[in-house]
Amino acid sequence: MNGKLLSLFSVFTFLVLILVSFQEPTSKEPFAIDNFEKAKKALRRIYRAEPIEFYCGCQIVSSEEKNQYEIDPTACGLNSRKNEKRSTRLEWEHIMPASEFGRTMACWQGEGCESQLRGRKCCRKIDAMFQMMEGDMHNLVPSAGELNADRGNFEYGEIPGEERKYGACDFEVDFKEKIVEIRPEIRGVAARAYLYMAEKYGMRLEDSKKQMFSNWNKLYPPTEWEKKKASIVERLQGNKNPYVEGEGSL
Repeated sequence: MNGKLLSLFSVFTFLVLILVSFQEPTSKEPFAIDNFEKAKKALRRIYRAEPIEFYCGCQIVSSEEKNQYEIDPTACGLNSRKNEKRSTRLEWEHIMPASEFGRTMACWQGEGCESQLRGRKCCRKIDAMFQMMEGDMHNLVPSAGELNADRGNFEYGEIPGEERKYGACDFEVDFKEKIVEIRPEIRGVAARAYLYMAEKYGMRLEDSKKQMFSNWNKLYPPTEWEKKKASIVERLQGNKNPYVEGEGSL
């Protein structure tokens, strides 16, 4: 190759490298957001487009005085059962509880951590898979803090009697049986998140639970907002929830 051709080839190669270097990162790189803290920051931006709390449908508002987001209980009729301060605090709820996907991991028993660390604290510190699952935004929704706390790791289900302890909010808890009943409007969202988590991470659901979520998935199809959120999460996180698109196979 003569000097002129070599020079032209070098210029061409240089231009190609420049173009490649300025390409945007693709969403095919899995889990760019791979832990709970990163997920919460991203979700705060996502929910600016639909600032509605999950369990009661309350408005999410920004408190400049406290430099944080809060739940406005006035329009949705949310009353505090016990912890009034936490009732209006915005928190991020795992639809499939962290204990459900974490309890089978060695870190949940404290393996690999200091003697005092167990459960979520240990797994969050040392286990990359747990960190990824805990920060999976397809499984996270905004919740009033007291409802998040009262739900804990209780199962979703139906509670006879409709005894409400949170004002007009259609959210019931049977603390003895460890069951939470959620309003019909969000049952499909909960079902698709649960089915997604089980399929994505190879978890086995009990037959009764799988049947209930499959029924909810059919009875309560995705809303436009659920589809929009799933699309944004797919772009940011790098993977989709196939159940939102009617493609799940669990």
